[in-house]
Amino acid sequence: METKLFKTIKWLSFSLYLLGTIIILGEAAIPSKQSAAQSNAVGNVIKDFIDGITDTKSELIKVKNIKIKENDEYNNKTIVEGTKFSLTAVIYPSNASNKSVIWESSNNDIVSINSNGEVYLKKAGHATISLISAENEAIFKTITISVSEAPITALEIINNNEEIFVGKTYNLTAKITPFVASYHPIEWSVEDSTILSITKQGTIKGLKEGKTIVKATSLEVTSSIEITVTKDPQADLPKIPLEALTLKNLSDNNEIILNKNLKLKYDIYPTNAYDVNVIWESSDDKVIKVKQDGTIYPVAVGSAKITIRSAVNKSIKSSIVLNVINIYPEKMSIISKLGTTVKVLKVNSSEKLDIKLEGDYTYDTISYSSSEPNVATIDNNGMIVGIKAGKTIIEASIGNNKVSFELTIESPSYIKNQTHFLLLVRKGIGHFGAFFCLGLASIFMLLCFLKYLPSAFLLSAVQGFIIAGLSELIQAVTPGRFCTWNDVIIDFSGFICGVCGTIFIILLVKFIIWLIRTIKKERIYDPYALHPKRLSRKRK
Repeated sequence: METKLFKTIKWLSFSLYLLGTIIILGEAAIPSKQSAAQSNAVGNVIKDFIDGITDTKSELIKVKNIKIKENDEYNNKTIVEGTKFSLTAVIYPSNASNKSVIWESSNNDIVSINSNGEVYLKKAGHATISLISAENEAIFKTITISVSEAPITALEIINNNEEIFVGKTYNLTAKITPFVASYHPIEWSVEDSTILSITKQGTIKGLKEGKTIVKATSLEVTSSIEITVTKDPQADLPKIPLEALTLKNLSDNNEIILNKNLKLKYDIYPTNAYDVNVIWESSDDKVIKVKQDGTIYPVAVGSAKITIRSAVNKSIKSSIVLNVINIYPEKMSIISKLGTTVKVLKVNSSEKLDIKLEGDYTYDTISYSSSEPNVATIDNNGMIVGIKAGKTIIEASIGNNKVSFELTIESPSYIKNQTHFLLLVRKGIGHFGAFFCLGLASIFMLLCFLKYLPSAFLLSAVQGFIIAGLSELIQAVTPGRFCTWNDVIIDFSGFICGVCGTIFIILLVKFIIWLIRTIKKERIYDPYALHPKRLSRKRK
């Protein structure tokens, strides 16, 4: 018969086991930023304790705070689309070892920001920009920006034929100022539709002689022109139809430079064809945009087919494939002290690698690399951070231009790698340690319920593996977290160590009790029994 004390211990162990399981699975569902912040907080407490008991002083200067310099200028402000500006990160203290930061936008379709803090407002909406310390994700600042539609300041109808002939078609275009607002739709209309017809695309056709007004409207901004329709003096002459169109090549490979606009030319055959209205098309507007006057706008690196076809007979056409390219800098060089006079950094210290670009270029994105990332890392901003003692080759490249140098990382007097130290804390305490405690509670609970060691051990091991696997599966669907077999092994190892440690302590206690009773000339018939009542029972 179980005593009241034993029942209390049994159900208390069950409650502790259940609570531990809930905490472990709940932590697996926490997003990466919050989880990292918790782990780093524990790691920093441990590191500070080590700092206090060591005679040597760490050379690592931690980031305490971070600020966006232009916060008052842009935070919670409404700014028109198409605006570009730069944000600056301010690190406290100013001599922090790792000054690397991460810029993020909550919606890149509305507001984009690159690694240098350059912001571009793409379209109307709301977005939050975050500045995060690369050393400690728990240290961050945000600003919220509201983007409004760009107002149209001017609308101009472009027409080279204010006098047109009856029966002929012409293409009208409208220029919107500023250019960023040009995506807004244009509505075309004509006052007298018996004189002139007009399509949604701005193609007009003379119907009879007379004068009328054509209007273009966008966002309540209107522009108008008067067009005169007259009889074609050659109307009674034999009409010579258009037979062929030929686009002129720009060069042997038809290469055009990114963001440099140009106008394409074409030939017609015969040269006296009566109707030469054409339609321009691009196979990929994301690479090359084309207007109906033949002006092309290269907007991205790639290839696109530009086609010109007759507005009267669409089977008459001509096409060329244009290749949009970047122009890389002619020369690049290191202007910071790194790579020139100073080629040594301390572990946990950082230095910005500054590059000078020379020549006429359209591409300025520099790629950085470290031959030994376990010795030193370099981010997209050129910020180098020493990881551990050793040597590495730092390289910066853009196109075919490259510069590199050998960098030596020297050890500080104390913890050599803050990042690895925090990872050790996370794995050792957050994984192994937590499952160790859970394994202890599990075997103790099962021994109280089953009262048989082999069955309790086997069932406990199965439980531990299931919980370890389940926690990793939860992380696989949690934002910013991921599932790895290594963590499953670490978790399960901690659990088994907790189980075995508990069994060892129980058996050790039983052995001591048996030894004491043996010395006192007392005997225990069942030294392996684990029931508390049987442990305390004396032979009569």
